[in-house]
This record gives sequence, C-alpha cells and structure tokens, in this order.
Amino acid sequence: MKKLILVGSIFLFSSAVFAQDAPKKEISKEKREEIKKMKEASLNNSFSDAALTPAQIEQARAVIEMAARKTKDVKDNKAIPDDQKELKKKEINEEKNTKLKAIMGDKFKAWDEIRRKQKTQEQEAAAKG
Repeated sequence: MKKLILVGSIFLFSSAVFAQDAPKKEISKEKREEIKKMKEASLNNSFSDAALTPAQIEQARAVIEMAARKTKDVKDNKAIPDDQKELKKKEINEEKNTKLKAIMGDKFKAWDEIRRKQKTQEQEAAAKG
C-alpha cells in the first residue's frame, strides 16, 4: 500500500513539474502582425462606431498606449510577485477607464461595449489560428 501511495505521489509530482515546463505555443511573426493589424482595425472601428471626435480619438489613444506600456512594465518586472502583478494591472486598467470616461463622456459606455465584443471576437479568432 505504501508503495502504491509513493508511486502515485511521484507520478503526480512529475506530471505537475512537466506540465509547468511545457513549451508555450509560439506564434509566427506573420500571425503576430496579422493579429496586430486586426486589433488596430478593431480599435479604429470602435472609435468610429462610438462617434468620437478626432480630438477624443487622439486623447483616447494616448491613454490606451500609456496603460499598455505600464502593463507591459508590470508583466516584465520579475521582482513583483504574480498576485501583486494582477492587482497592479487591475489598478492600471481602472485608471485608464477613469481617464477614458473623462475624455469620452457619455460615449464611453457604448465604446466599452463595442470593445468587449471585439475582444471576444479577437480571442476566438486567435484560438482558431
């Protein structure tokens, strides 16, 4: 019985270790470019669908880009524990949304709904390809 438990424990431990070391699926450079273009087109469409002015679009882009840079910095920082990274990213997102609400006013809610639908579609497309 002890041998059975020992063998089972070794199996579970080795499975967990190998699962963590499994290589991540690499995306080709072409596919990355295609996804980037699709995301840019979706963002442009969301701005026009929400009827934002050129000034609002410029300001919104600046806020979105700043939030993306901050989020990347958090992700790349090895000194921050994973649970703290999630909190930092959530704070960055909340700050971004607050600024976007100030820029877009009553158009923010419609724009946010459009973006949520687009992101779902983007994720589905990325999963297929």
